Amino acid sequence: MKKLAILFTILLATGNIIAQTWTWDREPEAGQNVNIQINDVPSEEGPLHAVVYYFDGTELVSNDVGMLPSDNPSRINMALAVHEHTSWVRVVVKNEFNQIGSSDEKFVKNPSALPKAGLVEQALGSSVYARLLGIEANNGDVVSSFREAIKAYPQWLDNPEVYRSYYFMAKRAEAAEDLAAIKTYSNTLTQKSNAFSEALLVNAVRATKDMGDTTLSLSLRKNLDKKYPKSIMMQEEKLTSFTKASTVEEKIKIRDQFKAQFPATKENTRMLDQMSSSLAQEYAGKEDWNKVKSYVYEVIDPTTRANVCNTYAWKLSGESIEAEAKNLDIAAALSASSLSLLSTDNPIPTGLTKKEWAMVMDNNKAGFGDTYALILFKQGKYEEALTHQSFSVANNKFEDGEMNERYAIYLQKAGRTQDMEKFMDQIMVTGNATEKVKMMHKDYWIQTATKDQLYSQYLKQLENQAQAMREEKIMKMWESTEAPSFTLRNLNGNLVSLADYKGKTIVLDFWATWCGPCKASFPGMKKAVEHYASDQNVVFLFVDTWENGDNIDAKVADFIKTNNYPFHVLMDSEAKVVNDFKVSGIPTKFIIGPDQKIRFTAVGYSGNNDELVEELKTMIQLVQENAGMQKS
Repeated sequence: MKKLAILFTILLATGNIIAQTWTWDREPEAGQNVNIQINDVPSEEGPLHAVVYYFDGTELVSNDVGMLPSDNPSRINMALAVHEHTSWVRVVVKNEFNQIGSSDEKFVKNPSALPKAGLVEQALGSSVYARLLGIEANNGDVVSSFREAIKAYPQWLDNPEVYRSYYFMAKRAEAAEDLAAIKTYSNTLTQKSNAFSEALLVNAVRATKDMGDTTLSLSLRKNLDKKYPKSIMMQEEKLTSFTKASTVEEKIKIRDQFKAQFPATKENTRMLDQMSSSLAQEYAGKEDWNKVKSYVYEVIDPTTRANVCNTYAWKLSGESIEAEAKNLDIAAALSASSLSLLSTDNPIPTGLTKKEWAMVMDNNKAGFGDTYALILFKQGKYEEALTHQSFSVANNKFEDGEMNERYAIYLQKAGRTQDMEKFMDQIMVTGNATEKVKMMHKDYWIQTATKDQLYSQYLKQLENQAQAMREEKIMKMWESTEAPSFTLRNLNGNLVSLADYKGKTIVLDFWATWCGPCKASFPGMKKAVEHYASDQNVVFLFVDTWENGDNIDAKVADFIKTNNYPFHVLMDSEAKVVNDFKVSGIPTKFIIGPDQKIRFTAVGYSGNNDELVEELKTMIQLVQENAGMQKS
């Protein structure tokens, strides 16, 4: 299975870097420079970088912060250029995996700013972008900040983002006074709607409808339609009719009407791309690959189109070396297009810096290049395949087993036996070889280096080295954090608490039915569960969270039953436990010791089930050994 990844683990993950002291050499001022020093940073954290988040108006901006030389490995020195328009900044320090480990924020002296601009910016950061910025905000405090700013300068509510965020947070905090104030303000929009923007009216229509005031919502909608007859709400309704259409012909007709009625803008690109992608999917079901290609090429956003191109190119490649390819010519065209579309000049998603975006582009280049290499291999273009695959395996630090396997096979087919031998030795030692590569390694070693009867001894030596390196790598992840207590219902309706398993080693796996990497990891997790089935001191708990839609319990239960997974599933329906554990991307696993302390945190899935099982076994073994040492 091709390696899977979740982008928001790159953006949102929280790590364990601990910085005890932040020192700013001066109070930050708009348009001025400020130096920041952080002390007591653990040196074993590896390469670190810093990012500053701030607002230009109500638009979140993120920039890389300059890291200055330091003669102390436990000290970070930074030089921050404060933007001339902002009134608040938040600086975070991240490790090489973009996990936030330490952060600090300051209000910025800005004489030209609107009244209480700093409070508004802080409130927006703590509400709209809290997870991205690593903020643990109190809903009531955020509402109070909005309230104070709006009291000082009522025109803040004219800003669509302030209105929307204030309403959202007031609703979450159940702040009746603030909700009433928002409704009162919304009434004024019906009287002088010509003075307000489309975005503000759209937000007001939605908020008042959500508050249950249908009359006011309809009145606002009437004003919206009158002033903005091509509003985003009109476009969304057209998109809804598209999604409800029962035939591909109806969908094409509706999409053509949409394009004729609503010219492409920054705001509706996502909808246009959704329709083009949907039509491509319709024709993929009919295996009309020329039509698929034509609609894929109509996707506007370059990064989105690149992803869609790669999706169909991978499908057409057969998704493995052994499987038959359906249409190599179209697969090659789509795959080549996916790579050509990758550029750091593409629109950068909110919250990413240029350096982080470049890393995302490299990760995409590696994944898409792996697809293209497979297609080239099947076309007999072995050297070209190796060019792309070599970048893919290196970018993944030779940790993706299936990518490694394909690279070894390409080397073999291209006749580059010395390179193949060296590469196979490397990934055998690091524990990143699949069973196929192990067999290739055995066959090659027997035929060229020594006799079969000596192979087992040689293999054992490599495996011992691999295990030693695995343990060394995993021990760097060791932590000692109290696990948040919780009580959840399982699929049988019984209450289950973390405290029920005190004295046991617990593997806590946060997942969701929509999460591709979660589901891809489950065959490996099944192996791990079955391996410890007779060990009463090891417990696996699978916490379903962040689910969407209705009848969630039934959907989850059906998924588990259909796949015959022997998992004990707990339902985190309100997403409280996932927040308490500060999970920012799934799958995330916590290995909790008998003392109820978190000892390891593993985010994401590498794509190699064998390695997943071995890593879990190593983590569990280390936790149990530590518990035994404490007892003695």
